[in-house]
Amino acid sequence: MECRNGWPPGETVMEVQSEIEKTIAEAAERDSWFREHPPIIEWFGWKAEPSEQK
Repeated sequence: MECRNGWPPGETVMEVQSEIEKTIAEAAERDSWFREHPPIIEWFGWKAEPSEQK
């Protein structure tokens, strides 16, 4: 699966990625197949700082 994520000002790339990885790991633990075949997360692409438009 491939997706794009964004976050508001005040959060860092590392905080957001950590939360996403934690959520995926917790979901995988609840599934018997994924417990034996844990998802592999690869971060790639453009990594810009968050911004706010007024």
